[in-house]
Amino acid sequence: MKLSIFIDNCAWDILFKHVINLSKELPEEEFDLFVTKEVGSFEMPTIPDSKNGLKEYIRRQMLERSIGEDSYFGLGSSSDPPGFRYRIGGLGEGRFATSEELRLMERFKMVPGKERKTGLYKNEADASLAVRALAGNIVLTAEIPDNGPLKEAAFESGRVVSLLSFEPSQQSLKDFIIMSIKKK
Repeated sequence: MKLSIFIDNCAWDILFKHVINLSKELPEEEFDLFVTKEVGSFEMPTIPDSKNGLKEYIRRQMLERSIGEDSYFGLGSSSDPPGFRYRIGGLGEGRFATSEELRLMERFKMVPGKERKTGLYKNEADASLAVRALAGNIVLTAEIPDNGPLKEAAFESGRVVSLLSFEPSQQSLKDFIIMSIKKK
């Protein structure tokens, strides 16, 4: 059975630093790779032009490894805050959430507030990733969450894998991920 991995926006920095080829390290036969809509459509486009190398690396990895953008199907309503309806996938775009994901989304439901430069609310991308981690997927991040949804997910045995201690000279990315999730 294939493992599904979601890549947090901050994880790209470490993957880029180590020049990780995701096609080789996480083969399609064994892994499905995704970014959430919050990461792919909101956070990644705000990476500054001063980081052109990183942006090109991400673009190349997304294309070569066929990394998909995962969003939940939904329809916006007039009661949604401005721009909020673009966070869900409409017809032909999003997928239906499982009953477990729906329960977790309710738990991590974002309270609209001041949007950040990405257009997302505080912890909104992390909440989306926490839902995926607690629903049995793996989330790669470059932080050790000290508060918020990802910390809760990691504390509750969600498959949150921090790349901060990843050293490619000692083991492959695949082995690092497998060892990390076995510890949970």
